[in-house]
Amino acid sequence: MNAPSMAPRPLRWGILGCGNIAATVARDLRLVPDQVITAVASATPGKAAAFAAIHGVATALTRYEDLVVRDEVDVVYIATSHERHFDNARLALAAGKAVLCEKPLTINARQARELADLAQRQGVFLMEAWWTRFFPIIDLLLADLAAGVIGPVRLLQADFGIRSSWAPDHRMVDPARAAGALLDLGVYPVSFAHLVYGAAPTAVSGQMRATDRGVDAQSSLLLSFPAGGQAVLTSAIDVQVPHQARLYGPEGAIVVDDFFHPSAYTIHPRGGPARRIERPFPGSGYQFEIAEVAACLGDGRRESIRRPLADTLAVMATMDAVRDSWGLRYPGE
Repeated sequence: MNAPSMAPRPLRWGILGCGNIAATVARDLRLVPDQVITAVASATPGKAAAFAAIHGVATALTRYEDLVVRDEVDVVYIATSHERHFDNARLALAAGKAVLCEKPLTINARQARELADLAQRQGVFLMEAWWTRFFPIIDLLLADLAAGVIGPVRLLQADFGIRSSWAPDHRMVDPARAAGALLDLGVYPVSFAHLVYGAAPTAVSGQMRATDRGVDAQSSLLLSFPAGGQAVLTSAIDVQVPHQARLYGPEGAIVVDDFFHPSAYTIHPRGGPARRIERPFPGSGYQFEIAEVAACLGDGRRESIRRPLADTLAVMATMDAVRDSWGLRYPGE
C-alpha cells in the first residue's frame, strides 16, 4: 500500500517595511500559487499591525531582528528604502533566510558584493527585485532582438522622470538617505541597457543637475557597449517625462512604453508596417518576480538565472562610475 502523498508546503514570506510597495507586493503575492505571508515588521509604531490587519497576516512585529529568526519565515522580502537595504539584507542573510530585496540592492557595488559574498557563505538565495526582468513581454522582446528583427541594436534611449513636491526630509531629496534620481529611478534605464546589450558598458560618462542639497535632480548618461552600441539614458525627480525606451537598429526600431513595467512593445521595421506585441497581465506585475523566487527555491538554486547577482553587481558598478565622475558621495561611503 502506497503512503499518502504530502501536499507541498506553501512558501512562507516575511516582509520588512510596510510602505506602499510592500502593500502592492502583498496583493500580487496572492496571484502566485502556494505563497503566504506569515509575518511583517516595521520600525514605525503601529504600521506593521495595520498592514497585517489589511492583508491577513498573523504576526506583526516592530523589530526586524525578530522577524528574520522566525521558523515560519522561509524568504524575506525587503521593502525598506534603499539606504537601509544593505543592513536589512545582511540581517536576513546572516539568519539563513532567502532574500528578495527591492532595487537598488544597495547604494554601491561594494555593499552589493558584500551581500553576494555573505549569501554564498551562508548557502542561501539572494536576488534584487528588479521586477522589469520578469514581465512576460521582456522574454519576447529579448527573443525578437536575438532574432534580429531590427538588426543589432546600435542605439538605446530610455527615460524615467517624475515630478513631485518633495518634503525636505523625504528620502528622494535627503542626502543622508542616498537620495537623487540615479539610484531611485536611473537604475531602471541603466539595468535595461545592460539587459538589452547583454553586457556591461566599456565606457561611462554623464552629467547631473544638482538639487540645493547636492544630490542629482536629473541625470543624463552616455554608455558605450562592447559591440559598438550606445545608450543615452535620463532620470529625474523634478520633471515628468514619458517612461519609454526606444531601441534602434539598421533594420528598424522598437518602442517600449512604460519600459520599467511593460506589457507591450511596437516594432517599426524599416520600410514596413508597425507591429504591436502585447502580453497583458493581472495585478500590478510583482507576481512574476515572486514566481521566480519560488521557482528558484523549489529547484534549490541560490540565485536567479534570469537576474543573476553578476548582473546586479555590474549595474551597481556602472552607477558607481557615474557618481565617481560627479564626485557624489553619500554619508558613510
